[in-house]
Amino acid sequence: MNFLVKSNIIKLFIVALSTLVISSCSTEKNAFPNRTFHNTTAKYNGYFNANEIIKESMLQFHEARDENYYEIIPIYVYANNEESKSLYAPMDTAAAKCEIVIGRHSMPSEKRGKNSSAEWCKWIDDNWITIGWAQFYKRDFEGVIVKNGWLETDTVDDLKLYEALSKNGQLEQFCRLD
Repeated sequence: MNFLVKSNIIKLFIVALSTLVISSCSTEKNAFPNRTFHNTTAKYNGYFNANEIIKESMLQFHEARDENYYEIIPIYVYANNEESKSLYAPMDTAAAKCEIVIGRHSMPSEKRGKNSSAEWCKWIDDNWITIGWAQFYKRDFEGVIVKNGWLETDTVDDLKLYEALSKNGQLEQFCRLD
């Protein structure tokens, strides 16, 4: 009986401590525990899951697609207007996951004063890129260009900007072929 009481007290203490740590992770403070918490949750809650949804939907699309070997086989295979309708639901889910992450984990949450151009969570711009990819696969080209416009003005990481611009190059090539 004494062992059960001690184990329950230890469990209660662990739950209380973890609740205290999680609730103290504000999006307004630029401290190591806050950045670590928001970076981890932004990466593994939204970005990773959204990219897995996109990969799985595109894999299903490619497996269901029949190649016509009497025509030129394209390097990049994208859905046409009819095929893209089957991608709407998973791409909307992926974009929604990323939008939730951007809303909850953007640091600081209110961009004003000296923090007006700062972003302390390094996975926010990756989530924006994922939203752009989801819109691209849905053939919502205006939305992709709007997301790339945001990235060109606000991103700090040049590699992510080049990834977004290469997507924009694929978009321009795709629009010329369509």
